[in-house]
Amino acid sequence: MTPQSRTFGLLLLFFVALFAPYGSNPTYAADAKTQKAIEGLQRFYKEIKDFTADFKQIFTRTRLKRSSKESGRFFFRKPGMMRFQYAKPERKDFVYNGKTLWMYNADDEEVKVRKNVQRTEFGVAVQFLWGSGDLEKSFRIRRRMPFPFGKRGDIRLELIPKKPQSLFKKLYFSVIPGSYQIRETIYIDPAGNRNRFIFSNVRANRGLPKALFTFRVPKGVQVVNLP
Repeated sequence: MTPQSRTFGLLLLFFVALFAPYGSNPTYAADAKTQKAIEGLQRFYKEIKDFTADFKQIFTRTRLKRSSKESGRFFFRKPGMMRFQYAKPERKDFVYNGKTLWMYNADDEEVKVRKNVQRTEFGVAVQFLWGSGDLEKSFRIRRRMPFPFGKRGDIRLELIPKKPQSLFKKLYFSVIPGSYQIRETIYIDPAGNRNRFIFSNVRANRGLPKALFTFRVPKGVQVVNLP
């Protein structure tokens, strides 16, 4: 996977930023509430046809203790079409139509294009999003209490991959009870960097058109075809 498509793979994980331990070891609970959240989360992403959401992204390089913040809107349509449209602090687009990946940075006046990208390249962390994966088969899942993200009353899940993954070590979901939508995600990469997405204004089954997932190259922008 190229560095550019690796970046997109990280975006697809929806996960970000490691929260450091707060003095004592975390406590875990495996109970009926946890199991219900796992099943509800799996069912939500299996049954939806498309959805959109606003997002805020906070990426922290742990060694430098430095964070960057970005925001935009995310679009998803089955089978496996996605668009991350960044608005602040700069315009960027990561668009995938199930076959072709476009990576555009407005400031660079350049769009990188990679064709014949397989959905499997993005790993087990997003298979459930396609509606084809099984969280419990791919991860050891436990409820973490307490854990400082999401909102009070959310169900906070820690996911550790059963098989080593090159893109991440752990994932965290803050799940909204009842709807079982993901409110926040945390992704921890092998270097311990922290990447966090906060979602809002989630709307499902809006009938998003396929055309939304094909990037139209602006006039004057250079196209770079990647292998």
